[in-house]
Amino acid sequence: MHYLRSLYKNNLRQEGFITLEIKNNNQPLQLAPNPVNMEQYINTVDSNFIQLKFKTRLYIVFDKENTLKADSQDQNGTITKMMGKDGSIMRLFLDNAIIDSKGSYVDYRSFFIQGFWGGKRIGDQLPFEYN
Repeated sequence: MHYLRSLYKNNLRQEGFITLEIKNNNQPLQLAPNPVNMEQYINTVDSNFIQLKFKTRLYIVFDKENTLKADSQDQNGTITKMMGKDGSIMRLFLDNAIIDSKGSYVDYRSFFIQGFWGGKRIGDQLPFEYN
C-alpha cells in the first residue's frame, strides 16, 4: 500500500523507493542501471484514480537512506548494494491496474508480486485508512 500510495502521489523516490526494470527472464536478475521514471506508465483516469500500465517486470527496493543518496552517487554501485532479500518483483497480471489515492486497486488480480512483498501478503488485510 505504501508503494501504491507513493506512486499515486508521484513521490516514490522521496518515500524511499527505487524501481528498476528487469531485463531478463531467468536468474540471476539483470537490472537496468537507471531507475525507472514511473510517470511514463501512469495515466490519470479522473480526480480519484490513476491507471498503471506496463509490460515489463519491475524490481522494487525500499531503502530511504540509500535512495536519497542515489541521486548524488554512482547509481550502479548504490543499486547493486541495495539488491538483496528485501527486494520485490512486480508485474501486471492484467493489462492495467486502476489505483486510488489510498493505495488500493480495483481488481485483486491486477498484480503478480514476488520476493519480499510476496511473503508479506498479510499487509493486504490492513484497513485502507491505516498509515
